[in-house]
Amino acid sequence: MNEKGKPWGHDDLPSRLPDTDPSTHSLEPRVAFLWTRIDGETTLSDLADMLGAPHGDICEMVRVLADSGLVVVRPGVPTRPQAGGGPPLGQTVEQLETDARRLSRRPIPGKAPSRTASRPETVDAAGARSPRRTVSGELPKATVAPPAVDPRLLPAGPRREDLALLRRFGPLGHLPEVPFLKPGQTDRFGGFRFDPRELLEPCDLTLEQKKDIVFMHRGRENLDAFDIFNIAPTSDRKELRKGYFLFSKRFHPDNFFRKSLGSFAEPLQSIFKFGTDLHDRLQSDDAFREAYARAADARNALYRARLEAERVEVEQERLTKARDEANDRKVELQARLQSRVEARRARPDANPVVKQLDKAEQHYSDGMKLYKEEKFVQAASALQLAVTFDPRNETFRQAFERVNDKAKQARAEQVWKRGDMHESIGQLREALGAYREALGYWQRHDYLAHTAEVMLNQGEDLNQAAEFARLATEAAPQKVDYLLLLGRIYERVTLTKRAMTTYEKALKLDPQNEGAKKAVKQLKRM
Repeated sequence: MNEKGKPWGHDDLPSRLPDTDPSTHSLEPRVAFLWTRIDGETTLSDLADMLGAPHGDICEMVRVLADSGLVVVRPGVPTRPQAGGGPPLGQTVEQLETDARRLSRRPIPGKAPSRTASRPETVDAAGARSPRRTVSGELPKATVAPPAVDPRLLPAGPRREDLALLRRFGPLGHLPEVPFLKPGQTDRFGGFRFDPRELLEPCDLTLEQKKDIVFMHRGRENLDAFDIFNIAPTSDRKELRKGYFLFSKRFHPDNFFRKSLGSFAEPLQSIFKFGTDLHDRLQSDDAFREAYARAADARNALYRARLEAERVEVEQERLTKARDEANDRKVELQARLQSRVEARRARPDANPVVKQLDKAEQHYSDGMKLYKEEKFVQAASALQLAVTFDPRNETFRQAFERVNDKAKQARAEQVWKRGDMHESIGQLREALGAYREALGYWQRHDYLAHTAEVMLNQGEDLNQAAEFARLATEAAPQKVDYLLLLGRIYERVTLTKRAMTTYEKALKLDPQNEGAKKAVKQLKRM
């Protein structure tokens, strides 16, 4: 955090800390209201514009929230040039670009930093490239890769005291460093390699039974107790007993009475004895059971967070590569356009058609300049004129289509902020009007879900609210909250079967979700 009393930069990003409640602190009303506007994506400058307050006042209010342990402020990528359009005093353009790249590529624990270098170049909507020469020529904010996950925001992982307690029990307390089954993995053996000669041994076991015994015997060091019993991490004795019951049906030696087991007999005895000892320890030792479930949950959360961090880094590298390729195309395009302009102007028999094409290129140049300045609405208008004067030019048409999409997004964001302000002061009808208008420009999944929730709370056009919630679930199928919202709307309009199906989908994504469990129980009672 910055030095006490020193304001943050305009582009710094405040984020709420998880599991915090502002109602437990004595905050001024305007400070509490500011906390509700913080979403981790809105900069301090945008918050000041939204609330109509000076930057210094916003910084002071954010500092109050930070001192109260409610928010944290991370550096943002500088996008605002100083007066006159030049770099800050004492910094060159190259230093600014280096700082921006450094801030957008933070290291991820356990993974070597990428060696891919990004060149200081600019990209236009047409997909071409030219060297970057001034601060005003930087890439538009919307095309810069998002910053990687901050290591400080990763979960802490299993507690040391839990791991120390588990280690005292030797193999029974063994907890692998990473989960055996990875997200999206369908092979229950996790790629374990079997010896075909071993599986061909003649005996009374099926091929699947042989695989189960070999895998459980030789791959045990990669499994935890919950993998062995094939259940989710839990400290519930009843769930553990159910898992052990199914385990016994597979590996109890009595199930193979009078059968020829060959070399599989001894591993089968070892597997069943280990599973029985592990189950008895989990059932009889409360401290062991609680520590094991807690450590497994913490390990899984840390693993998922690291996977997401690696995904973000890969996405950053992909965006950087795409930007470099687009910059190459831009250099080639600009050279070609300039050559054509000079050739036409040098012709003595210039005609009205040539003048019309010159106008088209002028409008295209104006549009690209506005695009670099992130004035997307004006840029789209200029590019539309370029297409009007030269409708056969594919470059102009593609540039207009891309910039027009950004213009629609810019309009949507402006209208959405207006609706958000209406909602914050209780003018819900005006807020809904603005939200619907914003969705007409850009159907973002969080816009769709929030509009559907407001309509549900107000009892406004529930059929349309259901459609908005459905579109939100299709755009973000992993969002359990969207499925719960859609289920509540279906319940309100008495579509009980659809509501039940929706809640069951939510439970598949998050089997421990209490809201979904409660909703399913209530529907089953009806």
